[in-house]
Amino acid sequence: MSKDYTGLRALIKIGSNIRINEFLDGKMYMCHLSFFSKTLQSDHRLDRNESIIQSFGSEKFEMFFNEKYIGIADNLKQYNDDKLLNTIKIFSMTGIYSIENESKSRLSKKDIEERYYLSDECLNFGEKACIIFDVDEFFMRFKDAVKKTPFCAKAGPIKYINLNETYKSNLNTFGMVKDSAYKYQREYRLSLFTNCMKEEGYILDIGSIRDIAKVVDTNDFNNHFKFR
Repeated sequence: MSKDYTGLRALIKIGSNIRINEFLDGKMYMCHLSFFSKTLQSDHRLDRNESIIQSFGSEKFEMFFNEKYIGIADNLKQYNDDKLLNTIKIFSMTGIYSIENESKSRLSKKDIEERYYLSDECLNFGEKACIIFDVDEFFMRFKDAVKKTPFCAKAGPIKYINLNETYKSNLNTFGMVKDSAYKYQREYRLSLFTNCMKEEGYILDIGSIRDIAKVVDTNDFNNHFKFR
């Protein structure tokens, strides 16, 4: 399993009370990647560009109607590969990183709060937040569980890009890139690469994590942070 968790200090999973309790028991419900590119427009998890392979930036042009100027429009050219989406099962979390690995500059208390407090959009993912501080132990259990399957896995932070600029993916980055509009999620993604082409998820059992996890209500999550 390839993984990247340099500077990672904690992982957070937000979800319903039922889903979080199942996660505490070790059940990781890994959703097929195509779910997020096809979900309802009203769903805040929607991302039409999950399968992005190439983006050639946007061509801006002026719009007129009966010679009346309307404004600037974008024609974004990009290519997606939806065929691969169903084979990738993912488990999304939010990463918290040490300050020294994020920036060498001196940060104010306000800067730190803005970096580590979770946004309302994230907190709306569910009523409970599960925090894992012992990331080494968590990854060990995840790795051991993956070894019992015929699949391979990858774990790492999502790279956020501006789709208005030229971008080309490869096998190492496919499924690990998102539009910068979702940067507020600070997503850390665990991916399982399967041979299943069906639109169905996968349950990976890593064993109970109750000994390395803490659960709090999302409506009170940010109040638990203290900066001294």
